[in-house]
Amino acid sequence: MPRRYELRWVKHARKWRKRYLGTDWYFPSDVECGGKKDNAGYQSALAEWNRVKPWLDGLEPCPYLNGETGRGRVLIPAERMHEDFGYAKPPLMMASVASVRKPSSVATVDPPRRKPTPIVQPDDQPPWVLGYGFAPMLDHAEPGQGAPTETKISALIEEYLDRRLREVHASELSMQMYGEDKRYLPYFQDFLIGHYLDCIHVDQVTASVLSHYRAHAQNEAKSGRTLKKRLATLAKWMHWLADENFLETLPKDLTRYAKVKTLGGGPKEFFTVDQVKRLYSVANERMKLWILLGLNAGLTQREIATLDAGMINWETGVLERPRNKTGELTRARLWPVTLNKLKEQRTASGSPLLVTASGQPLVVDREVDGAVSRTDTIGGRFNKLRIKVGVSSPFKAFRKTGADFIEERQSELTSFYLSHATQGTKAYYVRQHFDRLFTLTDEIIDVTAKKRRVLPGLFP
Repeated sequence: MPRRYELRWVKHARKWRKRYLGTDWYFPSDVECGGKKDNAGYQSALAEWNRVKPWLDGLEPCPYLNGETGRGRVLIPAERMHEDFGYAKPPLMMASVASVRKPSSVATVDPPRRKPTPIVQPDDQPPWVLGYGFAPMLDHAEPGQGAPTETKISALIEEYLDRRLREVHASELSMQMYGEDKRYLPYFQDFLIGHYLDCIHVDQVTASVLSHYRAHAQNEAKSGRTLKKRLATLAKWMHWLADENFLETLPKDLTRYAKVKTLGGGPKEFFTVDQVKRLYSVANERMKLWILLGLNAGLTQREIATLDAGMINWETGVLERPRNKTGELTRARLWPVTLNKLKEQRTASGSPLLVTASGQPLVVDREVDGAVSRTDTIGGRFNKLRIKVGVSSPFKAFRKTGADFIEERQSELTSFYLSHATQGTKAYYVRQHFDRLFTLTDEIIDVTAKKRRVLPGLFP
C-alpha cells in the first residue's frame, strides 16, 4: 500500500473518504473496510473511486444501481453497465459554476432565475449526455434547474446549518461543532443588521465588510478563544458558499482571517501532586477510573464516554482510537491499575465501554428548543468532588498535567500524547514515537523526582 494515500481512512466509519468538489465520498460504498492496513480494502475503495470520478465529471454514466449518493449504494459491474440498469444523471451538486448577481441598491429585488436552453441530442445518446446552455458536457442540471440561484444570506445560513445537522446525524460531525456554527453565524447576521442593513445577498459581503466584522468581533469578544471561533465559523461558511457555487469567488483571502495571536483564557491550569492525591483518595471507584484515564491517556470527558471495547488490546493494555475532536490517532499504554479498573467497570456489551450507574451514556449532546446542550456526568460529578476537596481546576486539567509532565522531559512527544496532527516526515515514524511515549507516561506514576507537577508513586 502506498504511503501517501489518495483516499483518507475514516476509522469510525470503517471506510475510505475522498473529498471532491466540496462533497465527501466514502468507499467502499456498500461494505465496511477491514482497516487502514487492509491493502485489499484500500485497492477496492480506490478502484470504486476511479469509476465514480468520470461520472461526477460528466464523462460516463452512473456506476451505481440506484444512481444516487447516500447509504445502500451498489456498484454495478462494468460489464453490466449497458444492460437493464439504464443511466443516471450526475448529482445536481455538480451543476456548472454561475456568477451570483451584481450588487443591487434595492435589497428586496430577487435575482432572476437562469432559464437554460435545451440542446437537442441525437436519439441514440444516453440521458447523461444531455446538457443545457453553454458547454453541455460540463453542465448536468435537470431541465428548469440551473446553477444555485439563492443569494439571500439568511436563507444560505439556514441551508448551511441544515446540512451540518445532517452530518451530525450521519456521525460525520459532532453536535458540539454544529452548536458552534448555530451560535456564531447568527452573530454575523446581527452585525449586518446593525451596520449594513441593505446587505442581504451574499455578493454584497465585500472585503471591507469582512474586515469591519473582524474588528467588531475583536472589540466585542470576551476572550481570544471566542473571537477565534466567531471568525473561523464565518470563514467556513464563506468557503462553503464558494464550494457550492453560491459565490463565484471569495471576497478576500480568508487563509489567515481567523488567526488570533493571543487566545488568553486566564492562567494555565495544572494539578499538583498533593491535589491529585487528595482527589483520588476521596473519589469513588468510578471517579478514580475517570481520573486515571484523564492522566494516563490524556482523555477528555467526551473521549472517555465514547470508549469502545474494540479500542483496547486487553492483553497488552494498549488503547488505540481516533480522537473525537480531530480524528487524529490516539495511542496509550494503560497502567495496570487503569486496565484493572476498566475490566471491573466495563459494560457487558462493551459499546460503549463505560456508562453511568443507571446505564446511561456518560456524555450526551442534544438539540433542545433550537439550542445545543450537553449533559456531562463526568464533569458534573468531578465539579462536586473538587469543591469538596478545595481544588479549583476542572477535569480537563488532568490532560494538561500529563502533557506538562511530558513537555518538561521530551517536548517532541507532547503532540502524540495530545493527539495533535502529525506533520511532515514525522508521520512515517509514528509507531516509534508512540513507543517512546509509552515509556515516558509510565514514569508519571514511577518517578521519584520532587518537581512541582511530577506525580511520584501516586497510585498503588
